[in-house]
Amino acid sequence: MPRLLKRLLVFLCASLILLTGATWLYLQTKKPQRSGTLNLAGLSQPVNIHYDTWGVPHIYAQSEEDAVHALGYVQAQDRLFQMDLIRRIGSGRLAEIYGESAVDTDTFFRTLGIRKFASRYIERFPNPSPHSFLHLARHYVDGVNAFIQTGPTPIEYSLLGLEPSPMTLEDPLHLLGYMAFTFAPAFQTDPVVNHVHATYGEAFLKDLTTTLAPTRSKPFPTSGLGAVSRLLSSIDSLLPTGLFHGSNAWVIPGRDTQSGKPILANDPHIGFSLPDVWYEAHISTPNYENYGHHLAGSPVPIIGFNQKIAWGMTMLEIDEVDFFKERLNPENQNEVWYQGAWHPLIHREETVHIQGAPSKTITIKETPHGPIINDILNDFTHDNADPISMMWTFQDDRNTTPEALYRITHAQSLEDFEKGVALLWAPGINILYADVDNNIAQWGAGRIPVRPAHVNPMLILDGASGEDDLLGYYPFSANPKSINPKGGLLVSANNVYANQKAPYIHGYYSPDERIHRLQKLLTRPTKPWSVDELKAVQTEDKRELPLQARRTGLKALRTPFHHWSLQPVSDRAKRLLEEWSGDYHTHLAAPTLWERFYFFALKEIYADELTENFFGSFLRSPLIDASFLQIMNNPYSPWWNNQITKRVETSTVIIQQAWKKTISSLVEQFGEDPARWTWDRVHTLEFHHPFSQSPLIRSLFNVGPFPVPGARETVNHFGFSLATEECSVTNGPSFRHLISMGAPTEALGVSPLGQSGNVIDPHYQDQTPLYLANGYRRKLLARDDVEADTQSVLRLLPSLPNN
Repeated sequence: MPRLLKRLLVFLCASLILLTGATWLYLQTKKPQRSGTLNLAGLSQPVNIHYDTWGVPHIYAQSEEDAVHALGYVQAQDRLFQMDLIRRIGSGRLAEIYGESAVDTDTFFRTLGIRKFASRYIERFPNPSPHSFLHLARHYVDGVNAFIQTGPTPIEYSLLGLEPSPMTLEDPLHLLGYMAFTFAPAFQTDPVVNHVHATYGEAFLKDLTTTLAPTRSKPFPTSGLGAVSRLLSSIDSLLPTGLFHGSNAWVIPGRDTQSGKPILANDPHIGFSLPDVWYEAHISTPNYENYGHHLAGSPVPIIGFNQKIAWGMTMLEIDEVDFFKERLNPENQNEVWYQGAWHPLIHREETVHIQGAPSKTITIKETPHGPIINDILNDFTHDNADPISMMWTFQDDRNTTPEALYRITHAQSLEDFEKGVALLWAPGINILYADVDNNIAQWGAGRIPVRPAHVNPMLILDGASGEDDLLGYYPFSANPKSINPKGGLLVSANNVYANQKAPYIHGYYSPDERIHRLQKLLTRPTKPWSVDELKAVQTEDKRELPLQARRTGLKALRTPFHHWSLQPVSDRAKRLLEEWSGDYHTHLAAPTLWERFYFFALKEIYADELTENFFGSFLRSPLIDASFLQIMNNPYSPWWNNQITKRVETSTVIIQQAWKKTISSLVEQFGEDPARWTWDRVHTLEFHHPFSQSPLIRSLFNVGPFPVPGARETVNHFGFSLATEECSVTNGPSFRHLISMGAPTEALGVSPLGQSGNVIDPHYQDQTPLYLANGYRRKLLARDDVEADTQSVLRLLPSLPNN
């Protein structure tokens, strides 16, 4: 080798080593400080923060104000960029980071009016009580800003070439608005249902929804919602935390447990994010204590426990959004007809600031029902579409959800807790409760709309006459609830309430297979439950719907295909389905076969009617599984016929077409031995950083992929997009926990990743191996246990006035 080339290689190697070392040293400066002493402006007294083995901060303070101030600081240390993204999406400010690619998303969220809600809420309480959400939020925001002013800037900002902006008092409310949006399936579902009704009529609608409410004889067209539907299908990649997809929660009464006290279990199913959706923190003061799961940007935990009470949550799935077709004045496009008169549109102008481009001013038009949503991308007057406005329960000026969260997290008894639950407005939530006094309870919380009897709220309603308008809300006393029931066990899996006393509550409920499975697993007449036994229930991987639909599918495959070279492979694959018990274990091939068939069957059945405008939203809606099973059990359903072809297809023809595509696809991907089509080859979980679209960034920040068991709607829910053939996991248990009120200090739980959002922090993904192995760890509550496990102590001192 020539001497010059050798010197060049030595120089390149040395440069690479120096660059790697410099990068490592640079990243070290970004790590959070978890030991030593810091002076922090805004504190009144010292605060001690004990970090345990898993990086969970245990905050000991003399006042709750100081504790929450410290919480804001340490959470910003670990999660500032995530906090920033969440507040930005709720307030429509993502384009300030992502540029023009986020303008449509910002426009949509500004149209929803979350910013308007936040500012109006603060105006309602100019001098908040010391015992209120806003009072704590002020101290929390001050703590976050103290870190922004004095702490190291997270690496994401360096990569973007930006600096973080201060947090405002509105931002925790923007978070609640974003959470409420993720709880509202109407945005994905209603455009689909209305399109089917307007285009194909009642017969098709009957097999699309299992909760069919009355329908008007003259449907309204959906020409104005196609663009909105497409936008909603595309914005997932920009969401800082994924949409809520359901959850499991249950409470076993003390009479059925080994300790004689209730056991509460919860695992919220949410789109996976990196860092984790939840941030764990334990706060202890002389007058307040909670170990809680916080969303990044919230001063109070959404789910938590202490030595007296524990609570968990699932989505209530009620319909909180109505869409109205408005009638414009042909002589004045700034007026709509409402209840016999022309009413002026309210115009609200907002400026979207765009990284790397000029700012854009948008005009949001509001009718008596709410904002017009179908002109956010293109003015409705340009495509001759009627304006569609939106009524959203969250936007009601009487919304007291922030105060509900404060009251819930500060309750000391069942009675106190229920008073807090009664204040919850939106989103609708199932709340399950247990305490040391052997009380157990479940509430359907949130304001339930009262609509005229003729209204189907899944359809676009008549905004002009006022006859379809909301009549109000049921009082909280009419909401479904169960307190210390005679039957004992309480279970919630996003299911419709059975035997509810209130009028039927319209909603977007999950199929009943998860609730039935949990009730079956948790009902045993003699042996009392221990916490350890419930781990196997929470991580069970069996599904019933495929077995129920399998009968129709196999019946259609009885006749061999003529002149098909893959017939022998098809026969072996069919035997796999015949012998399958519904378990989604990683070493089995039948789950892969079924889910690939399901993918092609959905396209064959639905895609021709829904078109590309609505098919994507349908695949993200809660309609899919129940509708599919209903159609599979109905050989005369009009959905079997392909609207594009000239012939009339039967169920057998459609199933056979989907099956042939299934076998061909799997053979092309994995070969002709069906036994090798195992679930671990397609069902993998990778945690994606917000920058993961870049290959270099992806390899640095992402975690995984890992093969995982389970599937959509198994108890151990690991869901995936139905828009592609692959089953790459997108959502699942955002944490698991099991809490016995016989020993709340022995609570167990696990999170998918870790506490930190810093890629070189030991707590970036330290819980992942435990999570993947269905393991659990202690959630430390008792002071002695915390001190015994303390890895480091950070002491925060009040800054002197001249500092």
